[in-house]
Amino acid sequence: KSIRVWDIAAAPPVCAGELRGHTAAVTSLAAASGGRAVSGGADCSIRVWDLALMRETLRLDGHTGLVHGVMVLGDMALSISQDKSIRVWDVRAGESVTTLETRSRGCYGMALHELKLLSA
Repeated sequence: KSIRVWDIAAAPPVCAGELRGHTAAVTSLAAASGGRAVSGGADCSIRVWDLALMRETLRLDGHTGLVHGVMVLGDMALSISQDKSIRVWDVRAGESVTTLETRSRGCYGMALHELKLLSA
């Protein structure tokens, strides 16, 4: 339900804090520019975090299944879910801009290669 933020520059490394907001397990995490992070969880939500302030700045809802993966591309976030969909989110507007429906039993991972999105 939480994300630990580690200061690995310290000797020895120390936990600098925790980000709390998900109501179930955090299942995916990605770093973003501007001192942000994006997470997905078993609560079907995507959360955007400000790492300097150590707080949630945005909650994105739309999936109906566990979120297996997230990635960030500028002001866009992508999420892949057990609900058989991949969503593209506009983080500035706080909304889903498109949904890709897959034919599989669930979606478990994704990667980007040039302008191609790979999913499994």
